[in-house]
Amino acid sequence: MKVFFQSRLLFLMLLIVIWTASAHLASAAEIKIGNSLNELNVTNKTSIFIAYSDKITPNSILDKQDEFRPFGETNASGNISSAAYWIKMPLTNMSSREKDILIEIKKPHLSSVTLYREVAGKLIEEDTIGYSLPFDDRIIKHKNLLFPITLKKDGEQNYFLKIKTDTFFQAPIVLWDPISFSTDNYQTQTSNGIYYGIMIAMIIYNTFLFFSLKDKTYLYYILFVIGFTVMQLIWDGYAYQFLWGDYPWWALRSNSFFIIFTSLFALQFTKNFLQLKTAAMWLYKLTNWIIAVFCLFLLAPFIFAPSFATMVSTVVATIFVFFIIAVAISVRTQSREAKYYFVAWALLVLGVILNLLAAYKILPLNSVTLSAPKIGALVEVFILSLGLADKIKRISLEKEKESKKYYIQSMLHNSYKNMEAIEDTPALIETGLTVLKDVTKYEHALFLERESEGWSVSAHNGSSIQGEWTVEDEFLDNPHFITNIRNNPFGIQNDIHSLISIPVQASEKEGLFVVFNEKEGELQKFEANIITESFAVNFLHILTKMENYQELKVSAMFDHLTSLYNRKYFFEQITDLYQITASLNDHSALFLIDIDHFKNVNDTYGHMTGDKAIIFIANIIHTICRNNGIIGRYGGEEFIVFLPNTSDKKAKILANQLVQAVQNDAMEIDHGNSLPLTISVGISSSETNKSNLHQLILNADAALYQAKAQGRNQAVLYMEETKKPVR
Repeated sequence: MKVFFQSRLLFLMLLIVIWTASAHLASAAEIKIGNSLNELNVTNKTSIFIAYSDKITPNSILDKQDEFRPFGETNASGNISSAAYWIKMPLTNMSSREKDILIEIKKPHLSSVTLYREVAGKLIEEDTIGYSLPFDDRIIKHKNLLFPITLKKDGEQNYFLKIKTDTFFQAPIVLWDPISFSTDNYQTQTSNGIYYGIMIAMIIYNTFLFFSLKDKTYLYYILFVIGFTVMQLIWDGYAYQFLWGDYPWWALRSNSFFIIFTSLFALQFTKNFLQLKTAAMWLYKLTNWIIAVFCLFLLAPFIFAPSFATMVSTVVATIFVFFIIAVAISVRTQSREAKYYFVAWALLVLGVILNLLAAYKILPLNSVTLSAPKIGALVEVFILSLGLADKIKRISLEKEKESKKYYIQSMLHNSYKNMEAIEDTPALIETGLTVLKDVTKYEHALFLERESEGWSVSAHNGSSIQGEWTVEDEFLDNPHFITNIRNNPFGIQNDIHSLISIPVQASEKEGLFVVFNEKEGELQKFEANIITESFAVNFLHILTKMENYQELKVSAMFDHLTSLYNRKYFFEQITDLYQITASLNDHSALFLIDIDHFKNVNDTYGHMTGDKAIIFIANIIHTICRNNGIIGRYGGEEFIVFLPNTSDKKAKILANQLVQAVQNDAMEIDHGNSLPLTISVGISSSETNKSNLHQLILNADAALYQAKAQGRNQAVLYMEETKKPVR
């Protein structure tokens, strides 16, 4: 058994050696051309020598023929190098007449390709073409590199190609019969014309959409499609043929520029189309960083050599592909946009991956790997256009929705303004029913109110409504919108097609707004949601505001501890009063009153006793001054009194009465104990000092400081010579 397997293994190895040797011999053999030549791919029938030294000249290359190796064994395709690639093509004309053939190199953006013919042991230059030379210098004006040659009858002829490139080296070589080439070229031009026609049509179509919708997503998509289309034009050779054939410097750099350009705007489109800011914030931030880096990389073709710029663009394309995969994993199909996006990009990304794998020499460079991005792009453009069209439709629906939403909100907003002026609850409910009927265009509206004996209709708008009123608890929690009703809720005996109910629960009222339609209406769910959510919140707010109006008014006017005017309302009251008094040339006075040693009261007896002391003093001030002026709490333990039509003499007398009253009336605290209190009063008068209200307060404050400095428990009238002491 062991011998059997060994013999089989030896036989297999022998087959491999024979096959390899035969392949080597075949690849190195001459290329025979018969009468029936139409198209012949000779790439793998040629041999190649890579000259890394500039010393290798056309005259010396013949001495290196022993170092030429079969093209397929060198793995040269995909290299980026400054080397010169010498390719030998031994052609043999098997026919009995001269034969005109075309040598085509289907790699249009090689920097320079020189064709040599071996004659008597020397190389004769036939022609030199490539991206480093103007397009018009070519004998045959074609996007690919074409050399016309004539083979003598029954003869052998060696041809050499010297190729230099600043990008990836590729040399797919095809021999053509001129007539067959013309036929094939016509078909290729036609298919390419259809392809580029579709791409240009998509660009124009989406440009119109952009100007119509003003959505920057379309702008990014247009720039992406433009970039990708130009990139394909470069790869196919049409860009050099029709756009910049007279500018070799740019021609050598255009490919790397548009690879980066296309990747950049593809990312911009992805970010906006998929709304990454809301769908995946980390991807949104990462995208912005990558876009910023790509913007810098756009300068690479203008700064660096074409070979280095090509490597940069390859890295950019690789990053872009991996990023798209990351987006696919993170966002997946969470939205309609994402579904269109990933279906559209699936084949394109696959095509780009195949092309990149070929660039990295993992896959062979052939028609499939070269054309894969173009095929994927065509599918991608169609599907993304469908996605954008779907988005337009949804945008139109959204605009229609927004228009209806704005109309409803405007109606409700204006109604709320009118309702806020109503001060009667029944009138407010009647208005609410009218508003709901108008905005829903329903026929009937009623308000069910809970009373001690059950539910009853307290108000209605529309024709007479009969029923035995019941309300399930579920209707009291949230608003409801019901359509296609079979069992009428709430005991309504009318036929109902659709209905809206909105509960109202305020401090003094619990009820339910009900509007319904007997016919099929046009009210949509989103409209009903806007109405119910807005009305439920705003009506309750208006009702609560109205019920609490008086309480809020009192709370806004008075200090909660002393029931005196609070500081804000006090100044609102006295500002106009002071102006009126001054305009009549009457005198005004103002007191600032402070409880003496109040901190000691809080520290010794606690803040509860402190509050009681404030109330005690406030009551005394109110008793003595209420018929003479306006009283307010200035803040803390301080009070303020404005006395219109009061002379400084009268003000002094009244202030002394205050001081004496507080001194004579001790405050009771607990268990029969009492706490003596005193106050200091600062007086200012417009009779003594001609000033405005602000100055009157400052003068009273200065007089209060004076009273404190003089020992407290006294009233001091501000005079010009009064100096404010430091405590």
